[in-house]
Amino acid sequence: MRFTIKSKKILSAFMALSMVTASTAAAGTGIASKIIPTNTLSASAAVWGNWQYTVLNDGTCKITKYNGREQTVIPPIAINGHTVSAFGNGAFEGNSFIRSVSIPKGVSSLPSYTFRNCSNLRTVTLPPSLDRIGSFSFENDSNLETVSGSLNIHYVEQGAFRNSGLKKFIIQYPNTSGLHWLGQYAFQNCWRLSQVELLGTWNMGKEAFSGCNALYDITATYDTMADGFRVSSFKGANNLATVNGRTIWSTKAGRAYILQEWRPYVIPNEARLRQDNVKMYMDYYNY
Repeated sequence: MRFTIKSKKILSAFMALSMVTASTAAAGTGIASKIIPTNTLSASAAVWGNWQYTVLNDGTCKITKYNGREQTVIPPIAINGHTVSAFGNGAFEGNSFIRSVSIPKGVSSLPSYTFRNCSNLRTVTLPPSLDRIGSFSFENDSNLETVSGSLNIHYVEQGAFRNSGLKKFIIQYPNTSGLHWLGQYAFQNCWRLSQVELLGTWNMGKEAFSGCNALYDITATYDTMADGFRVSSFKGANNLATVNGRTIWSTKAGRAYILQEWRPYVIPNEARLRQDNVKMYMDYYNY
C-alpha cells in the first residue's frame, strides 16, 4: 500500500492531536473534572443544601450528615432523583437546634447515635416502614418528650433512649407478629418515663428500664414481664405499680397476696425482685 503526500499529512496531524490529548490528560485532573461538579462523580463527596449524602448500589441514597439549624426538620424523600432510604451513624448527632423531626417513609432503620446529644429535640415522628431503633439513637436527649408513629418496630437496641427525657413509649397499632427485642439499658435513667406499651412478645435486655423512677404502668405480656424480671429490667424502677392496668399484688382478708395469674411468673424471681427494689414487690413484702 502506498501513501500519498496528502494522506501522510493527514496521518501526521492525527498523531499530533493524539499527543496533545494524552499530555492534557496526564497534566492534572483533566478539563472534564473542572467542568463537571465533583459530587456527580464521587457520591461520597455529595452535598445537597444542608444535607450530605452518598448514593448506594441500589440507586437510593443515604443521608450521612445534616448541617442545618432549622428547628423543625423534615428530611427530603429524595435527593437529586435518589430516594432517601437510610441514615448514616450520627447523622444528626450533637445538633442543638432541632426541636422536631419526621423521618421519611421508606426508611427502615435508625442507626447508632442518629440523634444522640440533640439537647433541644422534643418530638420525633417515625414512618410505618421503620423496624429498628439503633444503639444510643436518642441517648442524652434531655428534652425529648414523644416518639410516635411506626407500626413495625421489632428492635430497640442497646441504650437507645438512655438518659433521655422521654415521657411515654407507646406504638399505636403495632405489628405484634414475631419476636421483638429490647436491648440492655434501652431506657435506663429515663427519669420522666411514666407509661410503656410493649405489645407483642419482647425479649428484654438487662436493666432495660433501670432507674426509671417515674415509671408507674406498663402494658406487656406476662412472658415479656417474666423475662424482664429475670434480667433486672426494672432495677430501681421503684414506683412501678401496675402491669396491664392491674397490680400484681392485692389484698385478701386483710393481707397482701399475689394475684393467681401472676404467681408462675413472680415466684421464680422473688429474690431478684426484692433486691431490685421494685415498688409492687416491696409493697407486697412490706404490707
